[in-house]
Parts: sequence; structure tokens; C-alpha cells
Amino acid sequence: MLPSPLKLKFALSVALVAGMIFLSSCGKDPSASEQAATPEKRVETFCSACHLLPPPATLPRGMWERKIDEMYELARGSQKELPAGLPPRGEAIAYFTSRAPEGLPGLSHTVGRRSPALGFDPIGA
Repeated sequence: MLPSPLKLKFALSVALVAGMIFLSSCGKDPSASEQAATPEKRVETFCSACHLLPPPATLPRGMWERKIDEMYELARGSQKELPAGLPPRGEAIAYFTSRAPEGLPGLSHTVGRRSPALGFDPIGA
């Protein structure tokens, strides 16, 4: 059975109001509670708003500053100013570099060992 036109209008009105409230909260200055959050929480919240928060151990310490600069440029997009809520660059750098390893372990490989999955058969010899 189809809902009555009155119920349908009410449901659409509620959805419209909810959507307007949601959209009006985008891009606003951070609230006092967000500003009072720890630097770590600000970095985690902002970075995980667009993607999974990467573990700091995925890059060596010396690469995080450049990576954070790249991500801040992506966050800026075509805007002249950085979006509201973006933690200061120094906080983001400190968050990742203080937790990142000095370097990453090297890849191990065996020289002279042929993988059975790969083979070479000359053609037309």
C-alpha cells in the first residue's frame, strides 16, 4: 500500500530539513570543544575525515613532512585558505614524526634463486 500524500510530504520535509542542517554544518569554524581537544585528537579527527588514518610506521620519519604538505594542499583544493578545522601543520608533523620509525626495514631477496612460478623457454632455438 502506498503512503498517503500527507505522509509523503511530511517525510520529504523532514529529510529536507535534516539535509539542510547537515550541509549548514560543513565548513564552519571548529567549536570550542574541538579547539580544546588535544593536538593528537585534532590530527586524528581531521585526517580520518577523508581517509583512514595512516599508521605513522608506514613511512620513515624523514618523509612525513613532505607527505603532510601534500595532504594539506589536497585539503586546500582550489581555495586560497586552508579549510576550517585543519590542525596547524606543526601539530600534524609532530604527530606523525614522533611515532614514525627512523627508517623502514629493507626488502629481503635471494640472489640466484629462481622462482618455480617463472620460467624461461627459448623459442626457435
